[in-house]
Amino acid sequence: MAGHRWDIFLSYAHEEYREAEKLRDYLRRHRTSDDRTPVVFLDESKEGIRPGADWAQALREGIRHSRFFVPLYSRAYFNKHMCRNELTEALNVRDAPPGWIIPVLLEQVSEIPITASHIQYLPVTNPDWSERLRDLLGLTTRPVRRALAVSRPPGTVYASLTATCEVRVDDDFAEQVTIRAEPASVGLNGTLTMRARAGVAAFTDLSFTAPTPLVRLVAEAPGHEPGVSDAFEVRAQATRPPAAHGTRMAVRGQPVFLPDGQALAVCSDEALVLSRYGQSEHVELRTGPRLTATGATCLAVADWTGRVVLTPPTTVFDAPGKGLTVPGALAFEGDTLYAGMWNGQIWTVSAGQPPAPHLRHPAGVQALAVHEGCCWWRGTTGGSRSTTRPTSWPSTRWSR
Repeated sequence: MAGHRWDIFLSYAHEEYREAEKLRDYLRRHRTSDDRTPVVFLDESKEGIRPGADWAQALREGIRHSRFFVPLYSRAYFNKHMCRNELTEALNVRDAPPGWIIPVLLEQVSEIPITASHIQYLPVTNPDWSERLRDLLGLTTRPVRRALAVSRPPGTVYASLTATCEVRVDDDFAEQVTIRAEPASVGLNGTLTMRARAGVAAFTDLSFTAPTPLVRLVAEAPGHEPGVSDAFEVRAQATRPPAAHGTRMAVRGQPVFLPDGQALAVCSDEALVLSRYGQSEHVELRTGPRLTATGATCLAVADWTGRVVLTPPTTVFDAPGKGLTVPGALAFEGDTLYAGMWNGQIWTVSAGQPPAPHLRHPAGVQALAVHEGCCWWRGTTGGSRSTTRPTSWPSTRWSR
C-alpha cells in the first residue's frame, strides 16, 4: 500500500458508468486531509488508464496504489468477470489497513461472494449515504473558492442572434458550470450548462429573446462563489419598413448576411447591392466576387482584381500594383479586415481609415488568420506567423 498515486479506486460494471462518473464528480468537490482535490481512478477518465497502456496491468497498479477501493455492487457487477477480478485483487492486497475497501450497494443483489461477504456495504437507500462515504474516505467539504470570472459577450448583442462568453474556474476544477441572465425576462436560451475544460467553460450558442438596456450574465458552479459579468445592452433587431405590394429586388446573386442579420446581395453582373429595409446601395465591382468574410459588425467582399468593399459604412479599397493583386484570403479581427493578396502583400482595412500595409510574404498568401494581434498566413511554399506589425518580411519566422 506504500506510494499512493490515487486516493480512491472506483470499481464498477460498464452498465453503471454514469453512476460511477457522478460519484467521481461528487468526491472531487471535496478536499483531502492535506487540502487537495482527491485523485480518483476511473478507468475511462484522464486519471485512469492512459492510452497505449496495458489495461490489465494498469488496473492492478491502480488498485494497489490507491488509498481506498470503492466497488459499486450491483447485479451486473457480480456478473462481470473483470469486476470480480478487481474485487479479488483488492482483497489480496497485502498490508491493507482495515476499512480500505468500502462497498457501495447500488441495488439489492441475491448473493455476495463469500470472500467479500464479511465487509459491510453502504446502501444508497440510506438518505445520507454519500455524506457517510465522504467521511469514511477522510474527505472534507470543499471551501468556497474565488468567484467565477465571467466575460461579457463581445461586440453588440442583438435579441434573437447568438452570442458567446467564457467562464473561468479553478484550474483543478472540472465540475459543470451553469449560466443565467439577470433579469430573467431577457429570455436567455442556448446550452446553459457546460463542463469546464482546462479552467474554462465556453458557452458558444447563447441567444436572447427580448431586448433590455441592462443585462448581466451570472455563472454558478458547486464550490465557487457565483460570478457576474459586466453589464451590457441587448438591442432589438431593427424592424424593416413594410415594402410596397409586389416589390422585389431587381437583382440576382448570392445572398450574404451581415452579422446583425441585414441581407447583402452579391450580384452576378459585377455589382454589389446592399439592401437595407427597402433601400438599396450599389457598389461597382470590377469583376465577379471572389471572397467574402464577416467581422463583429462588418462584412467584406473582394473581387478578382483586388477591389475590397467593407460595409457598413461602405469603404472601397483597390489594392495597388499590377499582376497578382488577386485576393488570396480575408480575415477579421473585430471589425479590422486583413486582406492577403497573391502577390504576398497583406493589408489592413478599417471603415473610415486609410488602408495600411501589414506585411509581405514573398510566396504569396493563400490562407490567413488573425487572433489577438498575431497573424498566421500560408503561401505556396509554407506558412508563418507574426506577432508584430511589420511592413515587410519579418526577420524572425516560425514554421507552422
